[in-house]
Amino acid sequence: MNSSKRTRIYGEDITIDSLEVHNFWAKRSDKNLPYAYNLVNFQDSHPEVAIERDRIEKNKISKFLNIKEDSMILDVGCGIGRWFDDIGNKISSGKYVGVDYTESFIKLAGDRFKNCRNCHFIQGNFNSLINVLKANGEYRSYNNIFVNGILMYINDKDLGTCLSFLNELLVPNGIIYIKESVGLRQRLTLQNYYSEELQAQYSVIYRTVDQYFKYIHEYLKGMCVYACGPTFIDYIDYDSETSNWFWIIKKVIRDK
Repeated sequence: MNSSKRTRIYGEDITIDSLEVHNFWAKRSDKNLPYAYNLVNFQDSHPEVAIERDRIEKNKISKFLNIKEDSMILDVGCGIGRWFDDIGNKISSGKYVGVDYTESFIKLAGDRFKNCRNCHFIQGNFNSLINVLKANGEYRSYNNIFVNGILMYINDKDLGTCLSFLNELLVPNGIIYIKESVGLRQRLTLQNYYSEELQAQYSVIYRTVDQYFKYIHEYLKGMCVYACGPTFIDYIDYDSETSNWFWIIKKVIRDK
């Protein structure tokens, strides 16, 4: 069978259509959902789960981030500014820059935080992150970089380049936080797959944890993974095909 006709593809390096991914998110931003977090955390049928997962994630991850008053933070795939809700009041002399490809999410984030002076939300593609930051006056070194749930929408041919951008932008001893949905036993690509839960077709690549480690070691050279594991351990069904994983990565500067 031609791979273009299949909706669930196992073990193969299939390329997904980035325009279709963008259209999925653009349409999703128009949905009327109980909580703003449902737009980016899903759980449409059980909306309160999105709020609980947000709480669990932030409680688990915040202790690793070492955020200070003057921290410069870049959030790639910021959505509606979910993480700024948690850290905005911690960076009184620092700044948060959120980048997302979905223009309506950026507008919503801007509206949510229109009275905050230490944040800037920018519409742009991860594949051209450096140019996006330069065009908006935000090209600098960052203490923390968040990459939250977007690598699964980036094809293999572009993933290395995107990770290399992070290496360029992170300060020495800075921290990268990556969170992704992963294939538990093998790589799974959904291609124009219709989800009853989301009431929409979508495309996504669930790489394995080992595959992500390979990319991290190859493109985030000189960095150390010092924490990783399942993000929502209480929710994991090991009979399922996918789960959610996080990595805390530090640009370690060793004494010569």
